[in-house]
Amino acid sequence: YFYNYLKEHELLYKVKLCIGVHDEIDCEAPSEKSESIAQELVSCMVRAGRFFCTRAPLGADVEINDHWVH
Repeated sequence: YFYNYLKEHELLYKVKLCIGVHDEIDCEAPSEKSESIAQELVSCMVRAGRFFCTRAPLGADVEINDHWVH
């Protein structure tokens, strides 16, 4: 979902998908777009979670930093 969003909004190569680790997606975005990108990523992750967990809703949260925090 997130890749399709980036493609449809001409954000490929402006927002970089850095790494996906287990249930985490790390990406880089321009600071002026970080809030809207973060909210879209949460939305995409929640929608994708519905395929894997049909009995209970899966949430997602986001953290915006200037470096990778793990």
